[in-house]
Amino acid sequence: MHEDFVITRLCRLGRVLGLAREPRPGGTPAVLVIPRGGRLRAPRLVLFGGPGAPAPHVPGSPAAADAHTVAHLDAPAAAARRESADVLVGRALRPPFGTGRLRRVLERYPGCGVAVAAGRGGPAAALRGGGTVRACGSAASWPCAEGPVGAGPFGSLLFAWTSAGLTVADLAGAVVIAGTLGASDRGRPGPLHVSGRISVVPAGGARRRAAS
Repeated sequence: MHEDFVITRLCRLGRVLGLAREPRPGGTPAVLVIPRGGRLRAPRLVLFGGPGAPAPHVPGSPAAADAHTVAHLDAPAAAARRESADVLVGRALRPPFGTGRLRRVLERYPGCGVAVAAGRGGPAAALRGGGTVRACGSAASWPCAEGPVGAGPFGSLLFAWTSAGLTVADLAGAVVIAGTLGASDRGRPGPLHVSGRISVVPAGGARRRAAS
């Protein structure tokens, strides 16, 4: 996934998508969202790419394509991009970014839609016009070596998802599987090579769940 400019495609699955247990290098980073009740009725697949990447074969209805910019809060070279970035990413700090600090990032940068930061228990994010959520799970360094779930990819997932008119509550109530979509074979999409599952919970929910 390109660090500064991310192209996403979100589609409603119209056919069976095979799952492969073993993660595989290469392919297209993807997230499969399987609803468990609520207003969603069909699984959604979110595909991630960058400039110049070939468009993957989408296993479903035509995907709505979108693009957004990503900038890092602690990178001096990204100072100009921060003013217009859609997603702002902070590194893990001690003490870690709190939800209040993420909210202040949104106030400081009015063009930002999602502020996200890495944390020991998984990245936390604040959404403009929405709540604050955290990702935790077993996704094996998906789709990069930022930890079980990378802060930047999580922010991009939230931005793409909400830009398509879907809600964070839809994610929180679903099975979310991260992986890479394999190359197509004879016009058919390849399987999703699974890295692991991601749980999207309200910020603080992961801690309370662990204590229960």
